[in-house]
Amino acid sequence: MENNLSSDLRRSKWLSEGALLAAIPACAYLITYLYEVGFCGVFGIPYEFISPDMTTVFLVTAGLALFAAAASVLLASSLNWFPGAGPFKRRLRILDLPPENWSR
Repeated sequence: MENNLSSDLRRSKWLSEGALLAAIPACAYLITYLYEVGFCGVFGIPYEFISPDMTTVFLVTAGLALFAAAASVLLASSLNWFPGAGPFKRRLRILDLPPENWSR
């Protein structure tokens, strides 16, 4: 019984990671498409000419990754500004941020 439980936990973790890895390029493709829709709308180009290429998708993916990294660094560094362990800090401990950020 215990072996089945650990197998189910591993399988559910894999599915969530797989879904996340599949969602990243899909999100980048969607944002690229929306960017090109806006570009075509501004310059009066018909929407039939929209075709996101891989270069644009890679640039959007890199931009999303850079934004996520910067947001996580700012969030982790801002935790030292607030004294005590309020509800916000307790909830963020679930995210397994490095212990040095919890010194104050």
